[in-house]
Amino acid sequence: MFIAIILIILLTLGCDCYVFFGLLKSFPLWVKILWWCPTALLLFSVVMSMRGFSVSLFTILIVMFICVILPKLLFCILSLVGKLGGLAYHPLSAWVNIAATVVAVVVCLCGVYGCVLGWRNLVATNVDVVSEDIPQAFKGYRIVQLSDLHLGTFKNHPKYIEQMVDRVNALNPDLIAFTGDLVNFISTETDQFRYQLSRLKAKDGVVSVLGNHDYALYGAASPAQAEASVQGLIRRERSFGWDLLLDQNKPISRDGDTIWVVGVQNIGRHFSANRGNLEKALEGVPQGAFTILLSHDPTHWEDAVMGKRPIQLTLSGHTHAMQFKVLGWSPSSWIFRRWGGLYRVGDQTLYVSVGTGGNMLFRFGAWPEITLLTLE
Repeated sequence: MFIAIILIILLTLGCDCYVFFGLLKSFPLWVKILWWCPTALLLFSVVMSMRGFSVSLFTILIVMFICVILPKLLFCILSLVGKLGGLAYHPLSAWVNIAATVVAVVVCLCGVYGCVLGWRNLVATNVDVVSEDIPQAFKGYRIVQLSDLHLGTFKNHPKYIEQMVDRVNALNPDLIAFTGDLVNFISTETDQFRYQLSRLKAKDGVVSVLGNHDYALYGAASPAQAEASVQGLIRRERSFGWDLLLDQNKPISRDGDTIWVVGVQNIGRHFSANRGNLEKALEGVPQGAFTILLSHDPTHWEDAVMGKRPIQLTLSGHTHAMQFKVLGWSPSSWIFRRWGGLYRVGDQTLYVSVGTGGNMLFRFGAWPEITLLTLE
């Protein structure tokens, strides 16, 4: 993280110097001073953050990177390309600078929208899950999936969580499934939202699993503190009335038919704490039963479920689609083959939620999502 911050600062200073000395020579003094203000704020935030983590400072850094640093960097790259092209055809340099300015402004405006409004744009996604193995009594069964709330991000925005709970309850689901990453760093992030999360209601209750962030990998000072946080989170989720499945399963019966919900602790290929045991989680599930697996990381489905175990439906999260999507593309695709939406291989289905919350107050295109899955 420290190396990444240093690189960002150097890139920012390089872009500022390129524009300042190359393009702002004839501009008034106040414009030149204004040009350096974002970088000064960035440096101040970095220095202050060294004294201890702060959600507010982290938010400032994110906003600065998305709305200022990235547009500057894109402008400079395009402008340099134009200069090189200008060696062969002189007018090209000026034309490219105009185009680079337009690109930078558009990216900046998109960034501002994502930071101010995008992360609040909670959408409901309707998905039909089709399988011949669904018992007759469960045709039309409605499951709401929530994922990656990252409650610490919304410390100063509790109304967002209240809005999310109201939207879910209004859907009148049969089951609510939470697929991990309730917190950013430590279990105490949930305390502010205890009442709201306890209000989540469904006919067959709320089932949940843990994600990589829930193991306090990024916020605890020692393994002992991390384990204390995990145990604290387990107690808290269960105090909400949630059925937290730790490599366990739960049968749900209606009119003589039964489906099984299986919850596995986090297993994944990237950035993950591998704590789960799928074989243990499946113990007691009858062969051929319609099975819904909650597994935080979609790479677990690819590695251990797809074509290997008779699990018809898997619900995952984790990717957030990097909280950015344009025209169906997300940079998350650089890391994950299946990063958001519905995927079907043979008679097996995977749904990857792009997340209901987020670990930063920014979303563009990959809007925060409540997923309503209907069994058909």
